[in-house]
Amino acid sequence: MGATTVTAVPAPSGRRRVAAAAFLAGLLCAAVAMTPSGSEAKKRPAAKQKRPNIVLIMDDDQSAEMQRFLTKTNAAIGAHGVTFDNSFVNYSLCCPSRSTMLTGQYAHNHGVRGNQLP
Repeated sequence: MGATTVTAVPAPSGRRRVAAAAFLAGLLCAAVAMTPSGSEAKKRPAAKQKRPNIVLIMDDDQSAEMQRFLTKTNAAIGAHGVTFDNSFVNYSLCCPSRSTMLTGQYAHNHGVRGNQLP
């Protein structure tokens, strides 16, 4: 069998290590200097929202007559929000209605047509 030759890579000189360390320290200082301080970040105006915030509350098995007993709900939501005189639903059963709300599809498209497994 032949002899194996090992070639040694010379270690960087002391000057190169010091120069590399100084260069990295300079980069770190520049990165820290470019970062906004806490007070500067607070002074910036908040970004304008492009979409409205929406809170969706879904309730089922409740008639319009039952709403009169929910005085805290009426005060918290109805008094500060919007009330509707009429409501419409695609499929007035719990699971199909929730599936329609979550998928945006009608019951004949998402396939949920009852509250029991098929």
